[in-house]
Amino acid sequence: ASGGQEPRPTAPTAERFVVFEDRSGGGRTPRPECLSGYVRRSHPLYDRYHLLILERPIHTAAEPVADPGRCLGADWMKVPYDSSLTALSVATDEILVRFKPGVAAREIDALFREHALTLDEPAADSRTLTAKTHRPISESLAIVKKLQTSSLVDYAEPNKLVIRFER
Repeated sequence: ASGGQEPRPTAPTAERFVVFEDRSGGGRTPRPECLSGYVRRSHPLYDRYHLLILERPIHTAAEPVADPGRCLGADWMKVPYDSSLTALSVATDEILVRFKPGVAAREIDALFREHALTLDEPAADSRTLTAKTHRPISESLAIVKKLQTSSLVDYAEPNKLVIRFER
């Protein structure tokens, strides 16, 4: 930087984040040594979905833990996510499902039972439902793929938590 000005921090990028799901059901606090070199992002929704979101600060002298997942233990599973310069998008254990016109309630019930889904919240439009899997996110993503192949379903996609960055 010229003129003695500090360089401006850039927006967060994918390599600065690590996202984990607490497969034990949540409520546990990770060991502090597992978070060394990272900043833990907090929000009530992260707790609702049992997510641990770690960000590596742009300017820090601390070296991050080489493998936070190994340090955290087997109950913490790394979760895939999408990112841009302005947001981080993380799948949850909820699935948005839109059924084709004319699908009967008994067919929807049978499909939900087949995949052990529960109705989380109905949408204003009765063909679109939010289903809760009560399973790890990786298994929820596999169920999404199965639902996408069903002749009863228009579309199925993970309900994503979108985290916007301050600019």
